[in-house]
Amino acid sequence: MNLAGAPNDNRLLAALTTVWGSQIRQPHLQFIDLKPGQVLSQPRKAQRFAYFPTTAIVSLVYTTEAGGSAQIAVVGSEGMVGETLFLGGGATTWQATVLIAGRAVRIEAQAFRDEFEQSVAVRRITLRYTQALATQIAQTANDAIATVEGCSDEQWKAITTAEQWPVAVVACHLADLHDVFFQLIDAAKSNKSSLFELTQEDIDAVNADRARTRADVSKTEIIGRRRDTGPRLSALVAGLSDQELELVVGAISGYDLTIASFAELAVVGHYREHLASIRSAIGN
Repeated sequence: MNLAGAPNDNRLLAALTTVWGSQIRQPHLQFIDLKPGQVLSQPRKAQRFAYFPTTAIVSLVYTTEAGGSAQIAVVGSEGMVGETLFLGGGATTWQATVLIAGRAVRIEAQAFRDEFEQSVAVRRITLRYTQALATQIAQTANDAIATVEGCSDEQWKAITTAEQWPVAVVACHLADLHDVFFQLIDAAKSNKSSLFELTQEDIDAVNADRARTRADVSKTEIIGRRRDTGPRLSALVAGLSDQELELVVGAISGYDLTIASFAELAVVGHYREHLASIRSAIGN
């Protein structure tokens, strides 16, 4: 298949191919047509390809166990679907579905990982895209504020399906997350403390304590905290250098997290999942 000019139609891939040269193009890189509704990746299933839309638009949707769903991001010619391939995983917690028909370039997952691991230049370009995703923190914080402001007293007490917490507790968890993320990233950047190391049991214990003690938190308190922590964290992440993005911030369940992977998986992805859970619980 002739790929002449195709990679340049996606801005991220255009930057990557200037580093890769021609050796990566065949047989790993393919120019394909995408149809509306086509599923490119599913929750908790390993991805076979990374996709770089050129004219297609892809929607990333978080789905709860009860069947509720919320769109958490849209990817077009500026980015890619499959960032977990270079963050040490291979599966996401959301589904990627084609929203608008068009074309895309795809690359085999293992070939993409190999290039990422072998080339410093490729890592820097890819991690810079991750940083760009993290700058969506401020917008996500605004979305959270709007969602909380729109909650009635009854909705504030509704139980979410995913967490089995009142909406108030999940909203408090979101406010806590940005505070903790800021402290951890700032500490790693400044070498001010030793790296954190958490197990799933540690995380479950903290969450259980929050659910027990914060059910009566007010909407006013949460909104005030969100207005402060979201912009502060967004500014910190947006100002990181390429070298700082590759610093290890800590480990969860034995998996080392760089600042870049932490921003992608926790600061952006995890936060959006909880926000989608709130929206599902209140019927938004």
